[in-house]
Amino acid sequence: MKQSFHFLLIAAISLLYTFHLSAQTQVRGRILEVAGAPLAFANILLLDTADSSFVKGEISDEDGTFTFAGLSQGSYRCEVSMVGYAKLSVVFQLAEQPGVLSLGDIVMDGGNDLAEVEVAAEKALLEVRADMLVFNFYTGQLPAVPQRPVAQLRERAHPGFPGTLPLGGRSPG
Repeated sequence: MKQSFHFLLIAAISLLYTFHLSAQTQVRGRILEVAGAPLAFANILLLDTADSSFVKGEISDEDGTFTFAGLSQGSYRCEVSMVGYAKLSVVFQLAEQPGVLSLGDIVMDGGNDLAEVEVAAEKALLEVRADMLVFNFYTGQLPAVPQRPVAQLRERAHPGFPGTLPLGGRSPG
């Protein structure tokens, strides 16, 4: 008796769930290039038109098709984008009756070709690490070094330093 009650309960829940899913709508479409070839792996966002909030996201298949399932009634905006192509938006309304809405063929214009990309970075002069400070003196171009004798450079760096160092109490000689 207990097993038959569980079976009937599960069957009733499954039946109600099936009716709930059938009351929702699917939206389908296909993404094409201007030449008519399908555009695979394009990004498709489904946004609510009232506040532009994200509803769902899809990626077009290899044949350019996409499907949004389980949508309730309302007003939506479908945004299609892909690198090298101009972004496109399609606004549509879903009515109360369930079914399949076809957006048809969405043609993407490939007018956003990049001619060149340049990446530039600059290293900070001073880096603070956990155990040390690092000074980065090389910033891309080495400064010109004046041609001076070593004695002049030593005197400039250490004023008052003697020209020779005594070794073992004797001056070299």
